[in-house]
Amino acid sequence: MSHLGKGGCCKQGYKNQSGWCLKFLLDNPKLSWSEAVDTCESKGASIAYVDTAEKIATLQKLMVSRGWYYMYVAGKVKAVATNGFVTFKPAGNSTETGSDINRHFHVAFLERVTLTSDLTAKDIPKEGKELSVMAEIIKGKVHFKAVPSCWGMKFVCEQIG
Repeated sequence: MSHLGKGGCCKQGYKNQSGWCLKFLLDNPKLSWSEAVDTCESKGASIAYVDTAEKIATLQKLMVSRGWYYMYVAGKVKAVATNGFVTFKPAGNSTETGSDINRHFHVAFLERVTLTSDLTAKDIPKEGKELSVMAEIIKGKVHFKAVPSCWGMKFVCEQIG
């Protein structure tokens, strides 16, 4: 993934945030994951894709400065419950809306994902459950939580290319 667009600049309407071109929507809507994906894709963008420690630090600063406690980031995970424990793996293919970049959650960060406290292992069916990923600020630090895709949540769009 490239940080800045072609020519090293952000497109009009996107703001350079530590080399990451992001678009903040004026009304800061709280939308479901699919609606957020559709909104970003209609602008030729994706939901913010976190694939480096630098991006996590930038996301943390942005969320704290804006007073946001949670927001969607690009990616889906598959929750699997075994003996009362929940683990996560890449979601794989789906017919749900969204390009590959919106569906992919960076594999290196899978071990940092935890299940939202609103769900337990008992809520995960035997075959597993596909969930969206949100970034949540807890004690000033970003944590990744697996959440139902229907939740209304803030998000930012990331410039593609």
